[in-house]
Amino acid sequence: MKKQELETILGDGENTPDLGPIEDYLHAVATERKLPDFAVGMCTLRIEEAAPKLRAVLRRAADGEVLSDDESLLLFRGLHILGGARDREACQPLLRLLRRPFDEVDALLGSAITESLAKIVTGVFDDDIDALFALIIDGSINEFIREALFGAATFLTWERRIERDRFREFLVRFYEERPAEDNDAPWAGWVQAIALLGLRDLVPLAHSAFSEGRICGPATPKTSSTTKPRGLISRIRASRSDVTIHVLAGAARRPKNAALPTASRRCDTGRPSVQCAVIQARASRCAVAISASDIIAATSRRIEMASARPFSAARLNHLWAATRFTTPERPLAQYRPRSNSTSGIAVASTAMAASRSICP
Repeated sequence: MKKQELETILGDGENTPDLGPIEDYLHAVATERKLPDFAVGMCTLRIEEAAPKLRAVLRRAADGEVLSDDESLLLFRGLHILGGARDREACQPLLRLLRRPFDEVDALLGSAITESLAKIVTGVFDDDIDALFALIIDGSINEFIREALFGAATFLTWERRIERDRFREFLVRFYEERPAEDNDAPWAGWVQAIALLGLRDLVPLAHSAFSEGRICGPATPKTSSTTKPRGLISRIRASRSDVTIHVLAGAARRPKNAALPTASRRCDTGRPSVQCAVIQARASRCAVAISASDIIAATSRRIEMASARPFSAARLNHLWAATRFTTPERPLAQYRPRSNSTSGIAVASTAMAASRSICP
């Protein structure tokens, strides 16, 4: 949406607000330590103006250039904006960034790797299925990045942007070629894809993966002629109930020290990979959680603005509702949030495209 169009929507027929240049909002996104809700929402709505500058910093990071603190923050928040706006041109630069040494990726994305990456990839996906699959099977890429990509591929298959048969063949090839170490996070993404997509013909492979030690989980009884496949699907879901394919738009708040050490993402000796993933996910949620004072302050500001400009507020609410109404339905389970975090980016992303995002 362009500036003039948005000003017309927010106007009351007689008075048209001047929203100002997009550079002002991008500057706020890049420099304000506290998440600038309004600026993020404005960049998302005016994505045609904001996207070129956000893509530029993304390409620089993908090329290995060193970014300043402000540029790093612009990249972090910008990726969530690009994902929410479904900017397909950002897909290939993002995939190139994920191939960079993990220390670089971790420093730039931090907890977003486990919290938001699946949603971002889903949002910017440009239908290059081969490129997405190539990253998932690349053993040189960090295991949690690959698990997030598995989550994105699973949702894209559910959304029919990836053919179901093709993804099924990929899952079989993943099992046969074993491109991940036993108990690494990609196996969790693999077995959860089978469960969420209901690929019951792959249940025997899931049984074998558990029995062979590729996936660490509760003991799985042997199948018999009377055992229904649904039992395994339920056990798979139960074994990964706390580490699910999800993204929370509120993760766009990036603490100064959000990047976690590489060692913290690896399993301790003798500790199951699933347990490590659970611990990592919980630590990430704690790192990006918004305090009660921030929520109260943000709510108060929105109430004050709505009271001062009721007509504009009503227009914005109508725009949000109309946009959300036109999006396809999601499984009921996707409406269950994984934490209590929330922020302005959640509203902006939902208004633009978050109805197709991945949640538990």
